Amino acid sequence: MHKERLTIKPRLQSVSGRIYVARETGPPVPWPQLILLAVLGTAAIVSCSFLLYDTEDDGAALLAPAPLLEIQSLGIARFILFLILAHRIFLILFVRPPIDIKIDYQPGSQLKSMGSQVLAGVGRLATFTIQTWTLQTIYFGLVTLATLGYIQPYRQISYLFELLFATSHLVSCVTSYVLVPTMCKQWLKGDFGGIKVSEIPLLGVDQLTVHNFNIVSLHIDAFLSGQRLVLGHWGLALSYASYYAAFAWARCRFINGQVPYFFLDYSLPTKRAYAFHLGLAAILTVYFLGFSVLLERMASLGVPWRFAVHAAVCYSNMRLRAPKAYLEIEKKREAKSS
Repeated sequence: MHKERLTIKPRLQSVSGRIYVARETGPPVPWPQLILLAVLGTAAIVSCSFLLYDTEDDGAALLAPAPLLEIQSLGIARFILFLILAHRIFLILFVRPPIDIKIDYQPGSQLKSMGSQVLAGVGRLATFTIQTWTLQTIYFGLVTLATLGYIQPYRQISYLFELLFATSHLVSCVTSYVLVPTMCKQWLKGDFGGIKVSEIPLLGVDQLTVHNFNIVSLHIDAFLSGQRLVLGHWGLALSYASYYAAFAWARCRFINGQVPYFFLDYSLPTKRAYAFHLGLAAILTVYFLGFSVLLERMASLGVPWRFAVHAAVCYSNMRLRAPKAYLEIEKKREAKSS
């Protein structure tokens, strides 16, 4: 049985009318999952040991190894990107109304479905997407100050770029090819009422922005500055995957009994839970390794070809509307109703 956690926080109501009241603790995290997380975390710490021994002192060269613009112009371009990200995160955290998230838990899950999760204000920081977007805002703020000479060009800023370049693509890819189709299936079942498929939460303006401009901004920065991912720094990706799994599990266990994404459900049977968790860590690490090789190879290309590759990678990860099959279903429904 799940114990209900009392709270003085008022009930949250989303724009669709769903009400989210529950504040329940989740089931204990099984030992096999804790052991897996400990192993991944240890591997991440060991693989990130380079942070202690890196002797590269020329941070400016790391933040702009092959700039296409003058340094001041590059700093201004980065400042513009910072303003775009900061403006959007301000709207999401302090202006926008609550949003619904409905999790379809896998068979065998022990988590108690409470209908829609309604995330409002700083509560939206529970999602991987908003945490990554917030880190991007911090990165562009720091790299702008470093480029314009207001702070030292610390090496750690370049590490943040490397981490975010991989995680942003994971965010966009999972959203485009896993979460949007899943939400379209929920729309097909009527879980969102009578709204159009183009109006499902993940296809709103804010969601499209944070799931697509996140990679566009980093590709612009990489194109203008020539920054790359260092192959030996792959532990950064594993560290972030381990951190977020630990965060999501702790939030579920001690705060509200829910996980932000079905593939982070630790209550699933061990084999399936291992497959999801190892898959997340592996995919993020593969993204890091793949882009470290790609950006290294691109450095030898001419500017037009580098631009074309950046644009192609962005396009392949982005989804700006529902899959065509669901749009066709919607057209057929409208034709029948008319």
